[in-house]
Amino acid sequence: MVVARKEFQNYEYKEEKIKKPQRNKKPKKNNTLIKLKLFLYASGLLTIAIVVLLRFAHISKLQYDFSSLQTEVTNLEKEKQNITINLERVKDSRWIEEVAISSLNMNYPSENQKVYIDVNEGSTIALANTTEENLQNTAENNNLIGKIINNIVN
Repeated sequence: MVVARKEFQNYEYKEEKIKKPQRNKKPKKNNTLIKLKLFLYASGLLTIAIVVLLRFAHISKLQYDFSSLQTEVTNLEKEKQNITINLERVKDSRWIEEVAISSLNMNYPSENQKVYIDVNEGSTIALANTTEENLQNTAENNNLIGKIINNIVN
């Protein structure tokens, strides 16, 4: 093999500044307009999101009010039903009779306390006499009331 000879060459080393290739300068675009559009889009989206959230909060409040009114209506309907049941009980003549006998100590009238009325024209004088007698009989039975009635009749 043939050995190649080395030849020494002196290279001069000069420090040269490496110049970057110059780019063609393009005119700058107006970035402020792009930034302004971007800001307006972002603020618009934020405004829409806030409006949607506020409407959702308002709808939730209305639903809560509606459900509370529904529960109030059902409570009032139950109360109305209870009052209607109590009214029917009070209208019942057997209940009235039981309360009168037990609480008020009332009794059925005796024969001398009963007054019968005849609606014929000729019997008005007889009716007045019988009522006077009945009043005197009643006055004898009740002391205080009897004295007052005796004073009025006599």
